[in-house]
Amino acid sequence: MAIGWFMDDEPSPSFPIYTRGNVGEVFPDPVSPLTADHTWHGAGDVGMREFLSRFTIDLDEIDDGHKVMFEIFGGYMFLNLSIARLMGARSSGMTPELVDMGFFGSQSSLPAYVPRPKDDDPAIVARVDGLMFSWMTATEWPAIDEHVVEVDALVAARPDLGTASEAELVARMREMMPVFARVFATHGEVSAAASVTMGAITAMALGLGKPGLDLRIAGGLGGVVSAAPSFAMWDLSRQVASSDELTAAFDAGTDGLHSRLEDLGEPAVDFLAGLDALLAEHGSRGPNEWELRSPAWGTPPDLVLTLVDRMRLSDASPAPRARQQRRQAARLAKRPHEADELRHHDQRPGRRFGHAQPVEHLARREPAEVLHRLLRDIGQHRIGPAEGHDRQLREEGANIPQDVTRAERSDDQHHRRGPDQAPDHYSPQCV
Repeated sequence: MAIGWFMDDEPSPSFPIYTRGNVGEVFPDPVSPLTADHTWHGAGDVGMREFLSRFTIDLDEIDDGHKVMFEIFGGYMFLNLSIARLMGARSSGMTPELVDMGFFGSQSSLPAYVPRPKDDDPAIVARVDGLMFSWMTATEWPAIDEHVVEVDALVAARPDLGTASEAELVARMREMMPVFARVFATHGEVSAAASVTMGAITAMALGLGKPGLDLRIAGGLGGVVSAAPSFAMWDLSRQVASSDELTAAFDAGTDGLHSRLEDLGEPAVDFLAGLDALLAEHGSRGPNEWELRSPAWGTPPDLVLTLVDRMRLSDASPAPRARQQRRQAARLAKRPHEADELRHHDQRPGRRFGHAQPVEHLARREPAEVLHRLLRDIGQHRIGPAEGHDRQLREEGANIPQDVTRAERSDDQHHRRGPDQAPDHYSPQCV
């Protein structure tokens, strides 16, 4: 039967079970063609193949013409649960059911795992176990530091896209694809590492008969990377609340607010400098930020100013930085005793947990840091279409705000096709 539209994939015959779990949180809406073709079917799949081929799967197991992890049905992004389950099937200390629990909390209603020929392949099992052990004992992740330098340099060196030709805008987007692939490969690995290390804590907490101990150990570990945008916006809101001139500018409404602030002169100098600093570091953030058609905070800054406008009406008591510091201090005061319980629990030969510090290190820094750089990278992808969209509005009077993201990567003239060209294929098993 025909479902979806022309960007839809066909389900994999070998790995047929898909889920919206997890991926539905970052892709709540249908995926635009440019996002699908350029970022996920293109660079994202390249990155996942690089990581998973070092982890759970040999590339010759993937059906021809299929992506390794993310595919689109009915316009929506799905994650391949069959492939995700391989992490449990091909390691010495996990099961597919444990992977299911990570997605759904219960595996009772899911299709049973069907063993695959390579599940007991000694080379693959050794590869999976070795990588998991390296995660459990890691205290540093050099690839992340390299991505920080690479993506920050890329952002700093971005040319003036307002004066670039359309061909140069297209070239700029294509230049981002290898960068995205590299960063996304690392994102996939650190996400898996955080899942595995947290799973080890959970398993031992349950073995102690203390459900919830795992959450008490990991709770409050969020670092400043993930919280930094809210901290910066809160600081800006305090400037507004303490200034009669800024308050008057905001009271006049958010339409045209940025221009009014620029015209305000001296009273707005520090505020605009803080806003520019926030946008330079976090301008790639925004609603539905994995999708190229979505507006980013930096394109234009109205979204941030709207958030600051809401925050300025609060009193000083809910300051996010102080609240997070109090919670972290309370958690850290309890953690040494709770982590010691786990260390004493698992002393069997070859299975000693060792130190809780590496797990905390992974949970605290790596996923947030690499995700931040990944989103900065996506932001660079979005800026090109945003500029193209602005030109389309000026020159053609487009009446669909995200019209440019209907193009495919191969459509150099922004040629668009319609849903009448959807492929015929059978439905995937979706859970």
